[in-house]
Amino acid sequence: MIAKLHARFGWSVRTKLALGFLLVGLLPLALFAVVTLQATKQSLDEHETTEIRERGDALRAALASRGRAVRDQVVSYGVWDEMAAAMDRRDRAWLEDNATTWLVENSDMTGAQALTLDGEVISAAGDFEHISLYDSPVVAAVGKTGATDFDFRMIDGRLFIIAAGPIIDEAEENTPSHGIVVYGELVDEAVLAELASIIGVSELHVHEGSRVQAASVGSAARAMPADMEVGTLATTGADSVLLTDLRDRAGQLQATLALRVNADATLLASQAIWSAATYSLFAALAIALLAGFLVARMLSKPLLRLADAARAIAAGGAGQQVIPESRDEFGEVASAFNFMSDELHKAFAELRERGDTDGLTGLLNYRAMYQALEGEVARGRRYGTPFSLLILDVDDLKLLNDAHGHPAGDGLLKQVSRLLREHSRQADIVGRVGGDEFMIVLPETRSEAAYLVARKLRDVISATPYVTPDGQEIPVRVCIGASSFPEDGSDLNSLVARADVSLYDCKGHGGNAITRWESEGQEADSSSMTFGMLEALVAAVDNKDRYTARHSADVTEYATMIATALGFLEEDLRTVRVAGLLHDVGKIGVPGRILRKPGRLTPDEMEIMRRHPQLGGLLIQEIPDCAEVRAAVVSHHERFDGTGYPHGLAGEAIPLVGRILAVADALSAMTSDRPYRSGMALERAINELRAGAGTQFDPLLVDLLIEALEERAAGENRASYSAAVRC
Repeated sequence: MIAKLHARFGWSVRTKLALGFLLVGLLPLALFAVVTLQATKQSLDEHETTEIRERGDALRAALASRGRAVRDQVVSYGVWDEMAAAMDRRDRAWLEDNATTWLVENSDMTGAQALTLDGEVISAAGDFEHISLYDSPVVAAVGKTGATDFDFRMIDGRLFIIAAGPIIDEAEENTPSHGIVVYGELVDEAVLAELASIIGVSELHVHEGSRVQAASVGSAARAMPADMEVGTLATTGADSVLLTDLRDRAGQLQATLALRVNADATLLASQAIWSAATYSLFAALAIALLAGFLVARMLSKPLLRLADAARAIAAGGAGQQVIPESRDEFGEVASAFNFMSDELHKAFAELRERGDTDGLTGLLNYRAMYQALEGEVARGRRYGTPFSLLILDVDDLKLLNDAHGHPAGDGLLKQVSRLLREHSRQADIVGRVGGDEFMIVLPETRSEAAYLVARKLRDVISATPYVTPDGQEIPVRVCIGASSFPEDGSDLNSLVARADVSLYDCKGHGGNAITRWESEGQEADSSSMTFGMLEALVAAVDNKDRYTARHSADVTEYATMIATALGFLEEDLRTVRVAGLLHDVGKIGVPGRILRKPGRLTPDEMEIMRRHPQLGGLLIQEIPDCAEVRAAVVSHHERFDGTGYPHGLAGEAIPLVGRILAVADALSAMTSDRPYRSGMALERAINELRAGAGTQFDPLLVDLLIEALEERAAGENRASYSAAVRC
């Protein structure tokens, strides 16, 4: 019946709600609520007032207890012969090591000072390091009467519990004071939270004037009622609030403390209401059940349609539409929803485009380019279609930035981007993947055609000098490294790594050139090809990151020491040396922004970095006669207990040269300086190796390296002694 009336007259939602409330007995219940709430109001007010004032008294007692704790620290340090002697000789270092800095670092005290009787600060630490507390009433009292006591002090907007006492000899009575020691504890968020828990309030604030300086709930603190006077009680919603003064011993106001208590008046009110409302509720219940069912059925249908469409949008289906079935507010909401859905669809499309675009050049960014390259690799594997990859690096961009400023460098990058867009084929995918590095994917293009495309791009860029804002023409040179699928690799990492190797080989020969990875089918003999490839890989490591190159040299030295101690022959020692130089060669495929990042890596960046052993193995697998080197490079991050990567090998299942590199690599990493930390002393690094023996490292190899290092140190000492004798 109600549904037919709704369809005939098109009732508004307001009308439907009004009918619903009347049907479920809203008016009788509202009348009942007014009568019962008025009856309970007076008892609730009295209960809340008594409760919060008791908590205010409890807060003062808790603060006094903390003050006595700080005072006990002053007493325990103030009566001390050695401290008195240190004050007499103005020994700042002793005081810092034993009484001020030491105490701040090893206790709850956040500030400490040692002063002479005339106010000179001999030593200060923590929050009191750059101030003097000589004018504090509690400190002044020590100078006058020699009494030890605590007080409260607001310093630079922060509340402290401070205590001061004389510095005297232990054995003598009525001894003169050698100075004054002052300790303090900051009343911060943690202390306020502890105090709030002790006295049973929901929030505890420290005010200086009208400004909240600290709160037990941090930034979630709620504002106190405006124009509230100290000592008065206010109610905000279901909470009660009390303001109380905190003064120092001289009677000066230091802070205002605000207490907020969750009132439990709801329980009292509900009990009173329940006893009076029971009969009314039973009378209204039957009507409410019937009318509520009918109204809910009438209202829920369009709402459920809106909810289904909203869930579809949340699941990624922006653009969902709801068909309006009435001319009331539900119809208006459906139309508004459809408009919102269309706008969200447009906004999501714009966000996706921005997320894939480099902000400076308008080309695809690093993430989008690697997604496109992954798609091209998958297509090549599925259908057997070839493609090529070009990595382009602008020569001497840093020199341009240094000489003409970064806006000029940005202008050059925009010019190169424009030329790449204009002179690439329509099917080619162009992006910027680094500061001065671009990537181009050439679908269905073999290596010979890729070389022609690269040469065309290089010539176009070289023929277009960059004109600086002051009119100076700057020649533009680029290096291009190339690799092709499937002959140079069948996965993303190997293709990028080999194009990178080619790029850095090009830069090593002066730049403005094109090189590609050469694998099999070369006419040179095996030994010369092997040497040339190894030389190119070592040069690529050096060009990518100077730290990696120095680190690889150190690893080679330590690994050779272990291998010599094991009795390796010269041919085996050569394998160890090559493996040491190339153990991190896979890092040439790690983006420079990650490789040279001065701080801690994110989990995603760490995952990329952990791929470098396998990537190094892919680079080396094409080099003849290097199977042992490849096995060592892939396994040098395995752990002796089996928890390493990439394969989780354990014990002697890890290749011997890989175990040797793991020990040498760890020692070099610990003792090398990095931009974000200094290297360890050799003695400490050796202790770390011993600690990891049997879990991270092969214990035999750790012992051999330590013995070799000790023998080398002894030899150097003997040589120095002999030279001194000859002189």
